[in-house]
Amino acid sequence: MVGSELIVQRVEGKLAKKHSIRAQAEADLLRLIEKIIQESGDAESFNASAWLKRWLAAPNPALNAATPNSYMGTKEGRSLVAGLLEKMQSGAFA
Repeated sequence: MVGSELIVQRVEGKLAKKHSIRAQAEADLLRLIEKIIQESGDAESFNASAWLKRWLAAPNPALNAATPNSYMGTKEGRSLVAGLLEKMQSGAFA
């Protein structure tokens, strides 16, 4: 569950705690991506939300071909995913 589905559920007041935590984590990742783009490139032509949705769902070599989505269920996993994004800025996983 990503993006608009979570927003609709939150507005309707029926977002479960685990989905609320995940929505907050995804919002944090989105802010991180936007910060990285501001520091590294052309922020105006980059759709961070769409990119994040695709990236979370794609197998990642740094995760032994698992998807970042599969790590979003725990605090440690969310921290690992955020760390991957930060390393991408430096080219560590390019």
